[in-house]
Amino acid sequence: MGIMKKLLPISCATLLLLISVRVFSASELLMFNADYCTWCHKWEEEIGGIYHLTAESCDAPLHRFDFTYGGMPDAVTIEQPVTYTPTFVLLQDRQEVGRITGYPGADFFWVELNQLIKDGLSAETRQANSSNCSNS
Repeated sequence: MGIMKKLLPISCATLLLLISVRVFSASELLMFNADYCTWCHKWEEEIGGIYHLTAESCDAPLHRFDFTYGGMPDAVTIEQPVTYTPTFVLLQDRQEVGRITGYPGADFFWVELNQLIKDGLSAETRQANSSNCSNS
């Protein structure tokens, strides 16, 4: 029983650490949004509900970041500060490789995102993403 008393706090601390650590994929799309942002809500209405079903979500899994309180996600390097919402930052290995500032509407968003993915992600990353993805 003595060993269990000693291991329980360590086990709990380890579990909490694992839960709090954000898991990054090789590539991802960070969406900086805010509750007060009309265009963020428009993006959510038009794209937010289906994004995870698209081929683009394989190359750039979406992670929303609430910009209302400022700050940046940990362990991410971006080229310049985010000042407008929505801003979509494409990352490869936690480094910014491109961004879309604002929401130009669904048609333009897909065109811009596909160009970002094509220009920003390495062929190896895109190939690994497509072979490992089941966007269901």
